[in-house]
Amino acid sequence: MSNHEQPTPSHPKSDVRNTTGKNKQTLQDSVRTIFVVDLEEFCEKYYEKLLPIMADKYEYEKRKKEKLEEVKARLDFGNARRRA
Repeated sequence: MSNHEQPTPSHPKSDVRNTTGKNKQTLQDSVRTIFVVDLEEFCEKYYEKLLPIMADKYEYEKRKKEKLEEVKARLDFGNARRRA
């Protein structure tokens, strides 16, 4: 070995660990948990105001679905007359 060459240190393979994504997953889980807790607190706080909004949304979706079924029935009836 010449004077200019430095020995490279070798690390045991047991010290090398794959930690990519490990902290990221933990961070995502903690953020998700915080979000769920915040959402629950928000819903509890504004429950009386949210309930009528949710009921209106439910009724709107129900009417929309009924209208869609009526349109489908009319279209199917028109196709049935053409086949006969």
